[in-house]
This record gives sequence, C-alpha cells and structure tokens, in this order.
Amino acid sequence: MEEYVVDFSGVTDKESFHACLKKSLPLPEWYGENLDALYDSLTELDDACIYFKNCGQAAASLADYYNSFLNVIADAQMEVQGLFCFLEDKAGGDALKNALNALSADGEEAWGMDSGEEEDDLGRDPGEEAWGVESDEDDDLDRDPDEE
Repeated sequence: MEEYVVDFSGVTDKESFHACLKKSLPLPEWYGENLDALYDSLTELDDACIYFKNCGQAAASLADYYNSFLNVIADAQMEVQGLFCFLEDKAGGDALKNALNALSADGEEAWGMDSGEEEDDLGRDPGEEAWGVESDEDDDLDRDPDEE
C-alpha cells in the first residue's frame, strides 16, 4: 500500500491548498487544481493511504471549500475500496469528525458520535452489551455460557 502525507500547514487559500496537494500526492499532469479534478485523481489511486495533517488552519481559512473537500474525499473513498484517508488538525484532533459535526444543521453531533449520549443509535444503554446478551446469562439457544 502506498502512503502519502499531505501537510496543510500554511494553507490559507485555494491556490496554496492545491499547491500542497500537487506537491504531496501523485496527481496526474492534467490535474486542474479544482475539487472535480481532485476527485478524478483520487479515484484513480488504488491501495493508497493518505494522511492529511494540520488541517485546522486550512479548515478555518477555506470554510465551505474545505467542507466540499471533505465531501470529495468521502465520495472517493466510497468509490475506491483500497483508498483510505485520515485527517487531523494541528492539535492532533479528529478534524473530519469536527467538520462533519459542524455540518450538522440541528447542532447535534453527526453520526451519533456524541460520547455524552445516554443511548446509542440502536436505543441501547451504553453499559449494555451489544445485542442485549449478558455474558453471564443463558443465550437464546438455552445454552449455559459456562458449558463448553
């Protein structure tokens, strides 16, 4: 698997954003320095892992354009099974999660990632084991968990 690191330190506008991408990724000669061209280029990669570092300043400077960039990489990852992208801000936090949460119109955290929720998306209590099966009780097949 090929690995690439894109360091967004100092990215403050679209020009520096695309210059950083061109410097760090194996983009084709025809790369048009726009998000459509980026999507086309990313979907040509196979078996690649891209680490986007120091995304905080770029996210703040580019605002809506950065959010569109997040959509592009999400779409590209859905299209290409072997493409993996990871984003972090300068403090090492999860910039993708923060950006997705900012996109949530009603103020709730996107994807149900709020660690303070009392129930998960399946209506389970956080202390409850998955599927509601306690490890020290009989399962639905009337087997004793202590028996082999």
